[in-house]
Amino acid sequence: MKDIAVARRYARALFQMALQLDQMQATLQGLKAAVAALRTNDSIVSVLLHPGVSAQDKHPLFKTMLGEYATPLLEKFFSLLITRHRFDLISFVVAAFQQEVDAHDQVRRVKMQSASPLSASQAEELQRVIETTLGQKVRLEQSTNPDLLAGVVIQTEGWLLDGSLQGQLAQLKNQLTRND
Repeated sequence: MKDIAVARRYARALFQMALQLDQMQATLQGLKAAVAALRTNDSIVSVLLHPGVSAQDKHPLFKTMLGEYATPLLEKFFSLLITRHRFDLISFVVAAFQQEVDAHDQVRRVKMQSASPLSASQAEELQRVIETTLGQKVRLEQSTNPDLLAGVVIQTEGWLLDGSLQGQLAQLKNQLTRND
């Protein structure tokens, strides 16, 4: 829990700098690209987290990892995380930075689970319907859960819509057991 609070402070500071420099979206894309690169290359993670490797030797690694998104701001930020031995928090920082961007852009985060992956057109239509219903832009986070059998479950703060077959069966079971 303490790590998440620390990651939020780093993300908030990075967000403020990115906002001042008008680099909010570029910074978000760079952070996401870095995390994607880390997920596919365990050896880079090992080197970046290794206490025996100097921060100066790690710099070319994260510059390469950032690729086209390498900006002075992100390079300084990654260097700061490395120097302060906080690079292990990078995935938490990215999530917290995304929350800062969403709050700034007044975008509501909506989680959607489906029994099988939705097509791009289905996801776009669902997002449009949710935005119309909530009267707000949304960022739809999709995941699959075969246990749902069919349908979708949509969740956002203070709002849950269970349109899954599993949910409908559970409701039916509750109704039948109450009527006994």
